[in-house]
Amino acid sequence: MNKEFVKYEEALALKDLGFDYTGLASYSDNDTFNIGGFYYKTTPCDDKICIAPLYQQAFKWFRELGFDSSIYRARTKTKIYCWSISNLLSGLEYPLGMIGERADSYEEAELACLKKLIEITKKKTNE
Repeated sequence: MNKEFVKYEEALALKDLGFDYTGLASYSDNDTFNIGGFYYKTTPCDDKICIAPLYQQAFKWFRELGFDSSIYRARTKTKIYCWSISNLLSGLEYPLGMIGERADSYEEAELACLKKLIEITKKKTNE
């Protein structure tokens, strides 16, 4: 079940970017995965807890920021997956869209896409 949740490093990056959804799981400050209960951005011990969002929550959050992304199987006989990101908001690095490198599994493509979304958002935030 853990594979449904964003990994620790990306969860921390999302927290730094302002991700504020309620979560069903968390990471403690030593990368320990905890499931059960509800975790909020405003949890009293949020400096020690990082919400572990589901991938679908993370991608929904980025959609709300204006990024549309997709993971899909390449049109080949092999099991190769790709990802793409598009954003029509002006001033962003990829205004018309981009396609990422290929991956051997859906999960690898999903993680690569999420990492790129985080990178783009961090870059835009730091400008």
